Amino acid sequence: NTLASKIELGDPENLRFTNSFTIEGWIKPSVRNDFVSEQPEYLLFRGDSRDCLDPYWLAVERTSPSQLDMVFHIQDANSTDCGIALETANQPLVAGQWQHIAAVFAANVASTNATGLTNELRLYLNGQQLTPDNNDVYLEDPLNANRLNTAFPRRFPFADLDPAYSPGVAIGNASRADNSLPYYGAIDELTVYGRALTGPEIAAIAANGFIGKA
Repeated sequence: NTLASKIELGDPENLRFTNSFTIEGWIKPSVRNDFVSEQPEYLLFRGDSRDCLDPYWLAVERTSPSQLDMVFHIQDANSTDCGIALETANQPLVAGQWQHIAAVFAANVASTNATGLTNELRLYLNGQQLTPDNNDVYLEDPLNANRLNTAFPRRFPFADLDPAYSPGVAIGNASRADNSLPYYGAIDELTVYGRALTGPEIAAIAANGFIGKA
């Protein structure tokens, strides 16, 4: 959908994630000459019309008409900032070709650099996980105005949006009346799961290509 239209899904109960979930699918971004650098173009968005109260979204951001990053955002109910995001570091997405992407929020996992359980954000491109250890991704923490070489935030997305502010889920833009951040490109087989898919599961989906997930 290169004309930047969108699909509204309402705000169904089964998309009000507060625990592990996965978003994955195929995208083919269009070349966009009128882009605003590092402005999100939403692939899947849940939120309402209030600022800085969006439980989760997955987007791309451009640094040139044809080079893009992935950004996976979550926000908890008690934070005073605009949430936290795992973002790719080196614009691995390219306009004009199909690419498989996946974003995973894994709750209550063992951290590699801390004691106890925490949460993990993961991003995948064409079946391969992009990791902080390889400088592929970083965690952007607006509360402390810094970039962290980790993927383990101690946050959970929140469930309940305010019905007075048009809550909703949308594909290809922000939800409801907000049409200001459209995705320019095509999306195929976008799928959401109420659990954290494993790396081998995501790799298998990407390897299947046009054969599909079944």
